[in-house]
Amino acid sequence: MVKEIEIEVREAVPKSRKADILVIDDERDISDLLSEYLNNLGYNAVPVYSGTDGLAKLEEGRYDLIITDLMMPGISGMELINIVGEKNINTRIIVMTGYEVIEPEAESIAKNVHGYIAKPFCLKEVQLIIDRVLTKEANQ
Repeated sequence: MVKEIEIEVREAVPKSRKADILVIDDERDISDLLSEYLNNLGYNAVPVYSGTDGLAKLEEGRYDLIITDLMMPGISGMELINIVGEKNINTRIIVMTGYEVIEPEAESIAKNVHGYIAKPFCLKEVQLIIDRVLTKEANQ
């Protein structure tokens, strides 16, 4: 769920900062909306609708950032995060969730996760989180 309907673009991402982003959510509307918003900002965002499809996309190419829903049928966001870690895939991960994350889950995913987006979300807040995560990556 998204708090705002209208997509506002703050400013385009400079070409030097353009990043490939994989957006994974079983709610097609969310994955599509977020991908469209990020593409309008100048990122190369690709929507997929399941953890299984997300893993297939990761096999096909490299992504600078993965934004994944935590609760999905089949391969969950948690399982996806663990697989990315086990395969040493060099990417940043942001978790989206409409559920409260309990302490043991938070500890186990925190090692591989660089940001959290709570649903419902505001697109401007998402943009700030993504900018922070990608800027942190560029400075390391």
